[in-house]
Amino acid sequence: MTEAELAQGVVAWLVADGWDVYPEVQMPAYDNRADIVAVRDNRRWVWVIEVKRGLGFAVLDQASDWQPYAHWTSVAVPSRRCGGVATRCLTAEGIGLLEISYIGTGVHVREWIEPRRNEGRYADRLLACLTEAHRALGVAGSKDQYYTPFRATCDEVRRYVGEHPGCTIRELIDHIKTHYNSTATARSCIAGYVSRGEVRGVGIVPSSRPFRLVLTGDSHAEASV
Repeated sequence: MTEAELAQGVVAWLVADGWDVYPEVQMPAYDNRADIVAVRDNRRWVWVIEVKRGLGFAVLDQASDWQPYAHWTSVAVPSRRCGGVATRCLTAEGIGLLEISYIGTGVHVREWIEPRRNEGRYADRLLACLTEAHRALGVAGSKDQYYTPFRATCDEVRRYVGEHPGCTIRELIDHIKTHYNSTATARSCIAGYVSRGEVRGVGIVPSSRPFRLVLTGDSHAEASV
């Protein structure tokens, strides 16, 4: 099975157990995307699961990186792909292990190692990134179907410009949430993206100084960037 097929089995298993699932979640200024972020009890608890076709140190590193942002972290791999040394490392680090197998006509998931509960000191940062767009557009385990912080910013730009046609870049950035670390960076980057036509559906009024933004005919969502 592909990673996406494995991940869909894990998603179905989580949903059946009462979890709300958000696939392929990336935080702003963070390189990695979590294959699966699962939450329950009104987002009180957060569980991050990395799905891979084999168990190695790379996936252990990824799962470990998510520990400050979740109450539990686990990796999910096909059965018989779990070596003794790797499983001992998981146990020592408090990372859980889900075994995925194909039985009959469906995917079966078994929790082989239970994860240790973390404090989740920065779980609120990950929770703040979760949107319905992740659930609508993302496919867990996919390399090309995911919702990025950049795309979320572009959606915010389109929404505000649609509500306030003719607004300036400064007005826009002062009233929307972006994935940039500072307003100065946001203004500079958004101005550049819009002027190059990289925010679909948003254009600049010709000869306007400062730039004034309006919607154009092409309002399709960006590809994942």
